[in-house]
Amino acid sequence: MSIRSLLDRSGHVPSWASANDRFKSRFRTYFWYGIVGAAVLHGFLFWMAPIVARWKPLLSKVEQFLLLPPPLDAAPAPPARIAVAGFPVPAPVGNPVLEEIRRPLDPLDEAPPTPPMSEALLALMREGPSATPHAVAPVLKNREEMAARLQRVFSTEGPAVDHPLRMEIWCLLDEGGAVRMTVVKESSGFLALDSAVLRTAQSMEFSPAWSHGATVPVWIALPILFQVELPVASDSARAESGAGHHAAAPGNPR
Repeated sequence: MSIRSLLDRSGHVPSWASANDRFKSRFRTYFWYGIVGAAVLHGFLFWMAPIVARWKPLLSKVEQFLLLPPPLDAAPAPPARIAVAGFPVPAPVGNPVLEEIRRPLDPLDEAPPTPPMSEALLALMREGPSATPHAVAPVLKNREEMAARLQRVFSTEGPAVDHPLRMEIWCLLDEGGAVRMTVVKESSGFLALDSAVLRTAQSMEFSPAWSHGATVPVWIALPILFQVELPVASDSARAESGAGHHAAAPGNPR
């Protein structure tokens, strides 16, 4: 019995067999030839292993180190220290730099907090300016101070006119008499003067309005009259300087 007959157990392929059947018959032969060739190659490599181990001069140092077996009594190397988060390691300091530690800044003087708005005050703000009924009307407490401030405003922001100017503003007062909002009711005819007067009116101080035994928020209408001081013929100094401005004290709120 030949080797081919041992490897090829497919038998005789009839002439009427398909191409697929012929391929399967040949594959069995190639498969067994491959198994025998792999066994011979591995046996040859195992036989050559001791001879290759003697060729150390021809191998690199890394390959020689890999071929050496580890010593049985060698102790393992200690593990490297791992830095743990939260434990900072101080860096080496050479020449320390002496810097002056800055003194913290002084605390700023904060403005007093504005009292919160009540529901009644918010309702008046949403409704807009209108006459609010009350039993006791508010009174302007710093009338002289506001007259002087309005006079300075008229001197700087007012126009160069030779006739009096009148305007009227709405002021929304809270339960304590503080001005929360100002709106122009009757304009003076000059936008810059109207805006300056509204800003200045925020500093007015009123006594609170009363209704049914309790303080209440109200809208009040406040008239303001700006008078022009005309020069006198006998006074040469005033005649040279021209007409002057004078702001009357704000009228009583309505």
